[in-house]
Amino acid sequence: MRQLAVIFTIGKRFFIFSVTVIPLFVIFFGCFETRDNDEIDEQILATVDGVHLTESDLIAIVPGDFYDGLTAEHKGKIVDEWVNKELLYQEALRIEIEKDPEIERLLHDSERNLLSNELLERSSRAVNWNLENNLAEMGRPKF
Repeated sequence: MRQLAVIFTIGKRFFIFSVTVIPLFVIFFGCFETRDNDEIDEQILATVDGVHLTESDLIAIVPGDFYDGLTAEHKGKIVDEWVNKELLYQEALRIEIEKDPEIERLLHDSERNLLSNELLERSSRAVNWNLENNLAEMGRPKF
């Protein structure tokens, strides 16, 4: 019985994490945004309570190498998944899950980790770029 309680607790935390943090990352990266009437007309694939998923949003969701190979059926499944996640996200906001102390901590920790990792990634790219240029100037091949 104790194992079942532990599994339930882990499952509950994973569910809370996946329903709140993952959509936050997606929104943080600007994959989904509402469109004003003044913006360039773009094909809207789905709308959930005023939030649109456009073709360019879909391209941002799918890694570039795979997008061209997607069938209409695959795209439909991705759109359906987006709609379900958006509905869950909007419901979470409506009932103010983000104000729960545990969720606030998870969001804070996730944001710190995301930004720290991005800084390291950008710094690594800058160092690698400088190293390649210095090697090229010395007549050595780039990596």
